[in-house]
Amino acid sequence: MQNRVMFLKIAEAIKKVDKRAWIALALCLSLIIGIVIFDTVKKNREFQTTSVAMGTIINIKLYGPDGEETAQLIAENINETERALLSRNEENSDIDRINKNPDTSVSVSYETADIISKSLEVSKNCGGVFDITIGEITKLWNFDGENQSVPAKEKIDEALSLVGYPYVELSDTSVKIKEGQSLDLGAVGKGAACDRIKTLLESTKTDSAIISVGGSLLLYGDREFTVGIANPQNSQTTLGTLELSD
Repeated sequence: MQNRVMFLKIAEAIKKVDKRAWIALALCLSLIIGIVIFDTVKKNREFQTTSVAMGTIINIKLYGPDGEETAQLIAENINETERALLSRNEENSDIDRINKNPDTSVSVSYETADIISKSLEVSKNCGGVFDITIGEITKLWNFDGENQSVPAKEKIDEALSLVGYPYVELSDTSVKIKEGQSLDLGAVGKGAACDRIKTLLESTKTDSAIISVGGSLLLYGDREFTVGIANPQNSQTTLGTLELSD
């Protein structure tokens, strides 16, 4: 009789322990599922905005937390790229100072020197088809002003005589152009802005992003994006789409 009572007590104790274990296991599973769901929601949280900078439209789509704050940092980064580094129209930017001081070695930021170095390398590889010393040429059309016009052939020929990437001297972070020349990094500025944005995103909690700076496109993170190819004949349609990822 005593053995039976003892056995029943032991069985009841096991039942209680087992029930507690199941409750603990259920709570742990609920917690894990909650964390996974929360993390998924955070990664898929979307923030989108459009602005204007560098003379073009900026489209920003971010996935992850702190989207609005990150978008603001991106906008500030783009403005800095234009204002302090690459714009030839911004007073005291690196390019403005180079253009205003021909035949003089001008100290610039490491980033500007690196962009110029890569641009000169491309010019060399393509035999000058691409050339950042076309500043005097682009001025003739007044693309940045209100009264664009087609210049006379004589003025074009005169400005062309000043174009020549081999005349640009680059030493570390010092740049010198010859008298009469001026740099125009409009062809690479937006791509350079995208490179800087990618570095910025790596310091944020952004999971993935797609950002267009004019015709330059940045894809970031572990996500596949559908990108449309604009139709130059009709801005309301596309020529096709591509599935792209970082």
